Amino acid sequence: HKNLVFSTVGDPRVFERLPQQKVKPALALSLHSTDASLRRELLPRAPYFDPAELVELGEAYARLVDYPIQYQWTLLKGINDSQQEMDGIIRLLRGKFAIMNVIPYNSLDDDEFQRPEADRIHQIMRYLHENGVLTKVRNSAGQDIDGGCGQLRARAERLVRTRTRPAETPVLDAIEPATQGIVLAH
Repeated sequence: HKNLVFSTVGDPRVFERLPQQKVKPALALSLHSTDASLRRELLPRAPYFDPAELVELGEAYARLVDYPIQYQWTLLKGINDSQQEMDGIIRLLRGKFAIMNVIPYNSLDDDEFQRPEADRIHQIMRYLHENGVLTKVRNSAGQDIDGGCGQLRARAERLVRTRTRPAETPVLDAIEPATQGIVLAH
């Protein structure tokens, strides 16, 4: 069932249970770094797996269902866009039955994380392709008006934090339920 995609940060139960199911969806695995300690910082609630081990588990599932695994990589300027990380991606994914989805971060001006420049994104894509990693860029619409994925929630949270008058407290109640579950990364 290639129209169904199960997305995970690497919960071990996924690799145990999905192969046993009648319906075997495509799998999207949040990787975000080839460095185990950086991945742990970026995904602090994710089960601990060395990225190489995750890729091997993903490869086994992809071969079983005969559909490439999708690795998700939210691209963060100065954090996981280095040459070392790109070489790590090539080391882990070259020759694998996989697609690397590069998702440039949708940043606001004063965010802790920033989106790499367009030239850097193109360099990364070209380098990965030239070195045998099937790579796609997932750009989000609405970035120019701070309406891209994750930007609306970040803006809403800032609005709530800047509100100080008690009469405006219900704004939080109106915003929070509508934004819960929105992932800032992708």
